[in-house]
Amino acid sequence: LKTVRDELHGLWEALGAPVEPEYENVDEDLSTPRVTEFEARLNAVRLEATERREAVVELVTSVQGLMQSLKVASVSTLDMQIMGALAPASEAGGSRSLVSDLRTESCVGISSEALEQVTIRQAELKVLEKQRRDELTVLGEAISKLYDRLDVSEEEQAAFAASVHGLGEDTISAGQRELTRLQGVLVAQLSDMVAERRETITQLWDEMGTSDEGRAEFRDVMEGEVSEDLLTAAEEAVAKLQAQAAALRPILRHIDRRAELTALRTSHAEQMKDPEYQALLTGRSRQARLALKELEATEKGIKKELPKITEALRRRLKAWESQAGKPFMYQGRRYLDRLEDEEAQWESARQQEKRDKVAKKKAARQPIQGSGPGLSHSLLGDEKRKRSRSRRPAGQADRENVDPSA
Repeated sequence: LKTVRDELHGLWEALGAPVEPEYENVDEDLSTPRVTEFEARLNAVRLEATERREAVVELVTSVQGLMQSLKVASVSTLDMQIMGALAPASEAGGSRSLVSDLRTESCVGISSEALEQVTIRQAELKVLEKQRRDELTVLGEAISKLYDRLDVSEEEQAAFAASVHGLGEDTISAGQRELTRLQGVLVAQLSDMVAERRETITQLWDEMGTSDEGRAEFRDVMEGEVSEDLLTAAEEAVAKLQAQAAALRPILRHIDRRAELTALRTSHAEQMKDPEYQALLTGRSRQARLALKELEATEKGIKKELPKITEALRRRLKAWESQAGKPFMYQGRRYLDRLEDEEAQWESARQQEKRDKVAKKKAARQPIQGSGPGLSHSLLGDEKRKRSRSRRPAGQADRENVDPSA
């Protein structure tokens, strides 16, 4: 009973619990029930101590990790007790355990007071951890934005990231220094960066055929005084126009291709009027064969691809206008109107060319004025008579010239 009582007293002391009086006297009752009662109580207290150890070990492990991550120096007595509380894993068979159940200068122990203090310390460090993470998040976002703005290389970004670790004050200081450095670079390069964004905006306008009216929306960005705010506005304008261009590129590709084909159609029509080119096509030289092959490819593109592109554009533009609720403007004009006008003008020119050809053939079949059929026959008869007279004998000719009345 004394052995059991002494272990009970030691566990209660470690747990910070008062000694229970009923388990003090071990001399009055030495019966078996009394021994059983002592042993049962000891087992219960042992279980309580085991659970307390596990709870304290878990808390101490968490706090140690937080202190190391936050790089908090162990200056308080409690922090030093926490940092020294755990035995090395190798000495504890692979699992962590407390150096001592009792509180010492280098161990926190398993008392209820120690449990409460370590719990409070964990909560404090978690608050500090959140504050540090929030601060580093803000710094990181600002640094990342400047990296993008300044086109900092992946290697340089990786080098800085590798130079900082954990959530300590040194990490925050390093982030603040990097942010300050990048802000200085930004100020030095601000004019060039604004100029680059403006050039990008102009390129996107040209790609989309933006009218002067549409470009006027960004006049402040294009003409304003250079500043960091203006750079931000320019970047927002670039992002907006890039999104618009991405949505319009399928249509713009059709517009560009149709422009190529209509220009080819016009040049082909002019080329076919060239007598030298016509003569080349009828030749048998290698150059003639190449010209004929090129002509076939050109006519195929004009006759097959151009109508398909034109019809596809009509469908796409009508769908776009229906969804957007406004006309699709290109180079200051509704493109559908331009398309229809170009097709109508081409068809009109083609019909006029056909009429001209018909008129030319008709004119070729008509006789020249003063050389009709009757006159032609008369001249032919006179010529025959002249040739006939020249072949007659002289006597006959003289007789024909004698006046019968003589």
